[in-house]
Amino acid sequence: SSFTLPNIETLKDYIKNLIGICNKNNGNSVLAALSFPLEISSNLQLDITCTLMNNKNKSTERSQVISIGLGLKKELEFRFIKSKNSTSDNFPFIGTAYPHHRYGHWFAEQDSRGIYIPIIPNSQLKIIGQSDSKIIRYLLGDIEVGVSGYWNEKWESSYLSKMEPRCATYTLLTPEYFQNLGNSKFKHKYICYVKIASRESDYGEYEYQDTVLEI
Repeated sequence: SSFTLPNIETLKDYIKNLIGICNKNNGNSVLAALSFPLEISSNLQLDITCTLMNNKNKSTERSQVISIGLGLKKELEFRFIKSKNSTSDNFPFIGTAYPHHRYGHWFAEQDSRGIYIPIIPNSQLKIIGQSDSKIIRYLLGDIEVGVSGYWNEKWESSYLSKMEPRCATYTLLTPEYFQNLGNSKFKHKYICYVKIASRESDYGEYEYQDTVLEI
């Protein structure tokens, strides 16, 4: 069913424009992650996750952060887990967290899609996440280093099994985050993972395809 697949260059232009709008409209903060579904037609659905790349680290692995729920408080504690092959400058800017020791923070759908946490590459330091309505603010001491949010694209409890839930999440990193790293100048490069579900007719079986784009 290749005739229904999106034009990759058009898709890259769309994502590049979307990232540009996000960076332009959020002050000095930098878009670090954006994950969302995109329905082109009833027979073509995409799932897109874009993450900001550290020039020294080409991939953002899921679950490089551990989260600790602080009882029933509206706060979570996040710590970086250093992987065996990481060096002082070879780390992703963001990662997803586990385990799910959380009460009243966000729904399972957003967790499944992935809420990306700022990474400070020092396992001794902790980032506190404070939930405030649909926003999660990340604090290092008294300094806000990032913020995450989410929205429901179209509320549906069911979705294609090989695709993510029909909600969207984003994470912004503040200038203070990069100042803390001593790295305020870098190229804005993103890696985008795209899942494609397509079928030839409304009653046909979906075919799935994955592609990776660098923006």
